[in-house]
This record gives sequence, structure tokens and C-alpha cells, in this order.
Amino acid sequence: ICYQMVHFFTNLVLGCAGLYYNSRLNPDPTPQDLVQTMEGHSFGTFQVGYQLWAIFVGFLVREDPLMLGHHTAVILAASTMVFFTNGMRYWCPFLMGLVEVTSVPLVIVNIFKEHKELVKQYPRFHHIVRTGFAFLFLYVRVWMFVPRNVMQMYDHVTTWSAAPSDQILYKMYSGIVFISALFLTFLQLMWGVMVVQGFIKVYSKIFVGSKEKIKAN
Repeated sequence: ICYQMVHFFTNLVLGCAGLYYNSRLNPDPTPQDLVQTMEGHSFGTFQVGYQLWAIFVGFLVREDPLMLGHHTAVILAASTMVFFTNGMRYWCPFLMGLVEVTSVPLVIVNIFKEHKELVKQYPRFHHIVRTGFAFLFLYVRVWMFVPRNVMQMYDHVTTWSAAPSDQILYKMYSGIVFISALFLTFLQLMWGVMVVQGFIKVYSKIFVGSKEKIKAN
């Protein structure tokens, strides 16, 4: 429970801060704004520290390897925003902040998953949280996240290709960061498919159960 509560409050703070700062973004950014703005630098710093903690504790609680890979990819993606002048920080309030609002209901879903007795005690609340999480995840992490991350990756590639050919280490590291961002995009799409499948499974059971009740009456 303590592990989940840390996730809950951390993601709540990141999500709320992301909502605020994302609403203040310049709607017509210049190329320099997209690449070199310092707005959102703190989100990257916060994420690096948070994900390092998550990896350490993840090993202790035997977290799923895919989630450990996710934590590592976020650190790599955020490191550019933290340590480089050309940090692609324009989308940082969204990619490293607002997107975490989906993790708030996810924590509650995971608590129910780990403590099955709570599902029996609070079935209606469990159903509301799962449904809310499904819609929020698909809207924020798929519909909103994927195109923004693709635009950020495009800026990343543009900056990478403009760097002098003798900056081999920079180009190699930037390539690793790009692959990490690509991996994160893949994860959102994969998890989105899993959310849809779970949603269909739950509501098909409800539909079948309702049908059987009608037949019984």
C-alpha cells in the first residue's frame, strides 16, 4: 500500500502541475521554443529522480520487467530535457507531467487487484474507477500522447541530423534517447489495446449477465 501511495501522490502532483503549465504553452511556438525553451525543465528533473526511485523499489517488490523497462526509458527520454541545451522541452509539461493524471486511477485499480477482498466490499466504486481509468488512458495516453511524442521525436531527429558529424558521442546518445521515446510510444499503444480488450471483456460479462437475468424473468 505504501508503495502505491507514493505513486498516487507523486503522479497527482505531476499531473496537476502538468495541466497548469501545459495550458500556458505558447500556441504558436518558434523552432527555438520547440528545442531550447527552458519551460518544463523541472518536470524532466522530477521524472529522472522519481523513475530512479521506482526502479530501485521495483526490484524490491518484483515489478513486471516491462514496467522496469518503462522506468528506464523515461529516464533516458527525460535526460535530454534535463542535461542538454537542445532539450526539446516544449512538450515537457505534457509528456512528463500532464500524462501522469492517468496513473492516479491506475494506482487505485492496482490496489483493488492486489487486495481482491476490496472488490467484494466496494464493487460499484471498483467498476467506476476501472471505467474512468480506461477512458482517461485512451484519451490522454493514446489520443493525446502519441501525436505529441511523435512531434517531439521529429524535433529530436531534426536536431540530431543538424549536429556536426564529429560529435559522435552526442549522436550515439541521441539515438538511444530516440529509441527510448519510440519504445514509450509502443508501450502506450500496446497498453491501449490491453485496456480496450479488458473493457470489452468486462462489459461483455455484464451484458451476458443482464441477458440471462431477463431470460430468467
